[in-house]
Amino acid sequence: METLQSSWRISSVALFFLALSVQLIPSRSDAVMYRATFHSTWSASTHPGVPLPAGAHFSSLVGAIHGSEVEFWRPGRIASPGIESMAETGNTGLLSNEIQQAITAGTAKRSLQGSGLDSTPSSTSLQFEIEPSSLVTLVTMIAPSPDWFVGVHGLNLRPEGYWTRQVQVPLFPYDAGTDSGALFNSADANTQPRQPISRLDQTAGAQLNGSLPFGTFTFDLLTRSALGDLDNDQAMDGRDAAILYSAWGSADPLSDINSDGIVDGADLRVLFSNWTGDNAASMAVPEPPITSWVTVACLAWSGHARRIVRSSRSLALRATS
Repeated sequence: METLQSSWRISSVALFFLALSVQLIPSRSDAVMYRATFHSTWSASTHPGVPLPAGAHFSSLVGAIHGSEVEFWRPGRIASPGIESMAETGNTGLLSNEIQQAITAGTAKRSLQGSGLDSTPSSTSLQFEIEPSSLVTLVTMIAPSPDWFVGVHGLNLRPEGYWTRQVQVPLFPYDAGTDSGALFNSADANTQPRQPISRLDQTAGAQLNGSLPFGTFTFDLLTRSALGDLDNDQAMDGRDAAILYSAWGSADPLSDINSDGIVDGADLRVLFSNWTGDNAASMAVPEPPITSWVTVACLAWSGHARRIVRSSRSLALRATS
């Protein structure tokens, strides 16, 4: 009976620590940072048989972080004035205004602006913040051209419910459906009536070969420190361990410290090897389940918080006596 009672007391304390540790898991900002890199591959070697026009380049990048309630372009849709202007002239003013209107209406979070490419092949990048419920739209004009462009629309960077470490999108050319020219340097020839945005291919009479990508957009998650600073507070301590355990067994790249595709003991070892919190000299890598949560809770507390835990533990023990 005494053994059973002692075991019950230990379990009660363990559960108490478990519940308290879960409550103390530090919350991370919902928003994360990504880097978008536009790499142009457009050249005579990638598009053989199609002479590269003089002054071939891409216009300034423009886009938005937005919700699913708004679309700035997509295949099969008639181009907005902003998309038309961007695709025909490279001017981003009208599209930026449309994005700002969406921000004012609450359907978009922020606009994206980046530099263009004066020559090909080459690359440029920009960084942006994005929330879990948001999507990415980003475009640039193929220049010179009648109304051709490349880009992404409504891109979801959380397709599996967690942030993807890297997304690479091949950029095939699109026709905005607003100019009927078929050559890179065709004179302006407004399309009437406007046609839906569509993928370009040689069967449409366009000079370029639309079956080949003109480059890529690569979206890289800018993860927290590889040392294990998961809450970005410049320390590797119990708060980071608590975050790591909350993602245990998942592929969450924000907690996957060593970038091997799973949050596990290997990540915990990296964290402990860079530990800056209390008890740094006596750290050992525990096995996951409940007992590990207890360890995490103990690691997370210091100073006043630790004294509160000790008082609470005494109360819990007396309550079970």
